[in-house]
Amino acid sequence: MEIQTFCDYFSLHQEHSQHQTICDLEITTDVNGQVVNKRRVPKNIDLGNGSSVRIFSDGTRTSFSGNPSRAGRLENFSGVSLDAGKTIANQIMSDNGLPEFTKGAKFTQIDITANLAAGKHLRTYLRALQCHAFGRLETTIDNGNVYFGKYSRHRQGRFYDKGKELREKHVPQHKGDAKNYLIQLADWCDTNGVVRNELKFLRALERLNVRDWESATHEKLEQMFNKEIKPMTKLEVIALDDVPMPYRATLALYMAGADLSEAMHPQTLKLHKRELKKTRLQHQR
Repeated sequence: MEIQTFCDYFSLHQEHSQHQTICDLEITTDVNGQVVNKRRVPKNIDLGNGSSVRIFSDGTRTSFSGNPSRAGRLENFSGVSLDAGKTIANQIMSDNGLPEFTKGAKFTQIDITANLAAGKHLRTYLRALQCHAFGRLETTIDNGNVYFGKYSRHRQGRFYDKGKELREKHVPQHKGDAKNYLIQLADWCDTNGVVRNELKFLRALERLNVRDWESATHEKLEQMFNKEIKPMTKLEVIALDDVPMPYRATLALYMAGADLSEAMHPQTLKLHKRELKKTRLQHQR
């Protein structure tokens, strides 16, 4: 299965020689009027249609964060490669009179994303994800979103119904032709059962040797993404009838996002987890 990926977001910083900054200086004083703190305020750069990126400079250190592929777009259904995003980010920095990023720049976050077509099996696929492990990352279910390592500082994964997300998050923000376009896109996602997957690389960038400006290429990140995600596209779906009757309620609570440690006695929870694993459901809570 070939998975087409793009970069949905990144953040990075770099130390430069002294230069002119465009960021406003914010001064904090105490009740006596004495200065207690000075800091430069990051600047939001409007990309159109309600989207923006954030740039910063204190005169030596610069930073950039955001999704550069959102320029002029109503949504983030598709995007550009990490390599193209780096070029866009440098153009934005240059347009605002700030130094471009070079080999000394360090990434602190890179999000690689893909849209997977599950067709009529979208709900079944998401339910299957809820019952499978993603390495050692903890599974969390929130409003239909399936998170792996939601609070991890190293890497995080997220799967969700893209059509549903468009209707809830993007459609209400627009009117007229823009709103109609987003509704049509959401309808298309529903028809094709589009599942959005986002893999967020954080501290793992250092371990994977893709934190530096030159070493962080889309080809490398895509290979890592595919290594993680491809096994998730071939999940074995366990039918509810295969789950022994005493444990079906536990499974239903888990898939609804309930905290089982609060709903059940520790010994009962331990027993149910052991029995559910016998049906190959890799229950983690």
